[in-house]
Amino acid sequence: MVYVEFLAFSLPHYITIEKGSWYTITGEKMKNFLVVNDDGYLDQGIQILKDALRKFGNVYMVSPIEEQSGMSHRVSIFSKVVTLKVLSDTELVIDGSPADCTRFGLDYFKDVNFDYVFSGVNNGANLGQDVFYSGTVAGAMEGALHNIPAAAFSVGSKNHFSIVRRHIDEVIAFVLDENRLRPGVMLNINFPNHKHDVMRGIRFTKQGVKETKVHFDAVQGGYLNRYEFLSRRDEEDDDFYAVNHGYVAITPVITDRTDYEYLKGAK
Repeated sequence: MVYVEFLAFSLPHYITIEKGSWYTITGEKMKNFLVVNDDGYLDQGIQILKDALRKFGNVYMVSPIEEQSGMSHRVSIFSKVVTLKVLSDTELVIDGSPADCTRFGLDYFKDVNFDYVFSGVNNGANLGQDVFYSGTVAGAMEGALHNIPAAAFSVGSKNHFSIVRRHIDEVIAFVLDENRLRPGVMLNINFPNHKHDVMRGIRFTKQGVKETKVHFDAVQGGYLNRYEFLSRRDEEDDDFYAVNHGYVAITPVITDRTDYEYLKGAK
């Protein structure tokens, strides 16, 4: 049994969870978690996530040998996935992408019935359109594609992992409660940005929109990708607004990318 301090109430277009009362998580059996990331097996983010999840169940890890940021949902099809390190009976390091880590883990640990696929904690926020580029998000989304409830965890900067350590148990307990994690859905979870030492609560949010400019500078031997942030909408019910105001933002993302509004008018 896990107790977490929360008080829940609804707002017009989103839900906010503020600290103040208690949630109770109970279960008849220990859950099985497959944990992946895109920052590599030595990164502190995945260590924090593993340590937290061990309070909730059995943890299995497959992680890349080196950073895979920006890999999106790349998978190895014609190239080999090489197992570079077997750290223990439950932890592997491979030469592959975050999505490869999930796919490989589900097959390698085929005798394990995984309840969840969790990815992160990423060194860097994954807000708005970041979900299309993020290896962290892709690692979790691959779980959703296998109809396994999944979540991706991110925080704005490595210097701010203190807020993750402080609140990750509460966030995990919250998403495990009341069937908030569902097959075919990936929860994109972002902790508050560097302006906040503690979280004000949890908000379910929509995916925000930001405007960026990408250009390439000529350097010795090629061109270097330069990314310039221009603006964001920062609407009250989106993920940008939540993290900027001290909340953990949880955005549900589905695997079906069909534009149904378009289909309604298509001829």
